[in-house]
Amino acid sequence: MSWLHELVARLSGVDGHFARDIVASLLVGLLILLIQAFLRRQIARTGLPPESKRRWLVQVRNGALILFFFGLTVIWAAELRSVALSLVAFAAAVVLATKELIMCLSGTILRGSAQSFKLGDRIEVNGLRGDVIDMGLMTTTLLDVGPGSTIHQHTGRAVVLPNSIWLSSPVTNVSFTELYVLHVLTIPVELGVELPAIEEALLSAANDICEPFLEEAKAHLDKLGARRGLETPTAEPRIWMRVTAPKQLELLLRFPAPTRKVGRVEQAILRRFLESGLRLDRG
Repeated sequence: MSWLHELVARLSGVDGHFARDIVASLLVGLLILLIQAFLRRQIARTGLPPESKRRWLVQVRNGALILFFFGLTVIWAAELRSVALSLVAFAAAVVLATKELIMCLSGTILRGSAQSFKLGDRIEVNGLRGDVIDMGLMTTTLLDVGPGSTIHQHTGRAVVLPNSIWLSSPVTNVSFTELYVLHVLTIPVELGVELPAIEEALLSAANDICEPFLEEAKAHLDKLGARRGLETPTAEPRIWMRVTAPKQLELLLRFPAPTRKVGRVEQAILRRFLESGLRLDRG
């Protein structure tokens, strides 16, 4: 065992615990090699068929490797635990330092997997509304539409959104129905006015303005409903009413319009209706 004393002497300058682990690892490896050699010799002496011998030799080899790595794990458990803790601390620091980057990349994955919108769609998210003009790995750029939620004109501003917003905020795809959309125009009126005449004038204005593209809008919505398995809403202009105050009503006019011309169609209907000269109050 002079070689063992010599090895210990060479490792005497190293930390005692570390040196003992190295020596123990070498001894475990040597012991497993001796056991493996003994078992291989015993298997070779048996009268088993060649295939059975080969199978046993493979099992002995694999078992020796498993025992060796198990022994190393037991011997170096303290060091491995320290390394694991260091790796966890390092990983936590990396995650904290790159939190926004990771969230943006996660938002990109969510945006792509959900397919909630595509380039060119008009969307609303977190109080912002606009047309999608760029979709990157980290950001999404909108061409702002407004001002406010009732105006449909481009403001000339570009809004750059971090993709992390898709993880926390719901997104509304205004152009989900693609070429044509169903838009709602709200008209406030007082109780006691000539409501039937106002409804008739509003519907007449909507039918006149929408007449050039009404059939095409119907066909498009029917085709879209059949493709996506959705119940197709009627495309003809319709009016609903709701009470907003004790003496106040709102007429909700729903009408079809080309996706890129919603604002123009709305303004044309409103102007045509105002030409009727009907009062919306009792004054």
